[in-house]
Amino acid sequence: MKNLAHILVCEDNEAILLITTIALESEGFVVEKARTTNEIFLKLNNETKPLLILLDLNLPEGGGASVIQQLRNREDTKNIPIILFSGEKKLEEIAAGLQVDGFLHKPFDIADLKTITQKFIKNVF
Repeated sequence: MKNLAHILVCEDNEAILLITTIALESEGFVVEKARTTNEIFLKLNNETKPLLILLDLNLPEGGGASVIQQLRNREDTKNIPIILFSGEKKLEEIAAGLQVDGFLHKPFDIADLKTITQKFIKNVF
């Protein structure tokens, strides 16, 4: 089944990016990939906005916290759900201090990735 829902995955670790992409594409999602903060904003300037953003906390060129602030301040992205993922030990506390909609600890289980993704996209279709 094709969802045709676009998800932006922002991750600089190629292995995690590949696994995440394969898992989401197997669920029928269209996956856009960004490896740096600059790439995120290049991708978001396209006409097709993602329905969900999966964001690594520690990205090159600025980091996830500054990206979240910029996304929440933009009219065209302020309502897109953001799922933060990181290997940080206190990720739950970090996520609570940022304007994110959820979080996943790395390494994460593929089933958990699919569950949290469906949670935020299920009402679209």
